Amino acid sequence: MPTDNDPDPGQPERHGIGDLLRSIGLLVVPVLAFQRNILGVALAGIDKASALKPVQTLAECELQALLMILDPTGAWRNSLGTDIEEELKATLDAAVPKAISGSVMLIDAQQELLNSLITVLEKARTRKASQNGAAGEPNAQSGAVN
Repeated sequence: MPTDNDPDPGQPERHGIGDLLRSIGLLVVPVLAFQRNILGVALAGIDKASALKPVQTLAECELQALLMILDPTGAWRNSLGTDIEEELKATLDAAVPKAISGSVMLIDAQQELLNSLITVLEKARTRKASQNGAAGEPNAQSGAVN
């Protein structure tokens, strides 16, 4: 209810940048923690490498099917040589480990970035709560699970 002392009774109460960071932290930290945990699952799947050979075989078959669609008569493929399919398989065999290594490095970088973001947002959230005299919420409620 507006009073006579309100400078602008039609405007909502304005909050500082600390309130904004706390609010963003409350919304974003659980999502970031979830993403970090999913990246851990993906990394474990890559390390286990149980599905990599079938995926590589699928890629080889799909590439062969694409070549057959683009060149149904085989004229272009035959002009490249008769062992083009073996060369493509050897190229994929060499490229897949490099792609896996790059994926692992990318996941590690994303996890480090997410850890830093979660830490900064948690500090901003808990600092605001402690400035207000509140104890701050425990990590388990915010979704920041390590």
